[in-house]
Amino acid sequence: MPTIALTLLKEILLAMIAKVGWRIVAERFITRVVVWGLQKLASMTTNAVATETVQDILQSLQGKDLDVIEKLTKK
Repeated sequence: MPTIALTLLKEILLAMIAKVGWRIVAERFITRVVVWGLQKLASMTTNAVATETVQDILQSLQGKDLDVIEKLTKK
């Protein structure tokens, strides 16, 4: 009986994982990493040109229908 319950639980978990939109998850993760890296770059340098360039890149990404960017840049 326990093996049946464990098999059922395993099948349910695999079905849930299969339904996840992994492309969207990957896109959001990569976007967050890129934004974090750009913000880190802007904070590490004292060069105003680099800071302005990072801000321009972030503004450019906001127009790409990535609502994650708007949330991350408001911090």
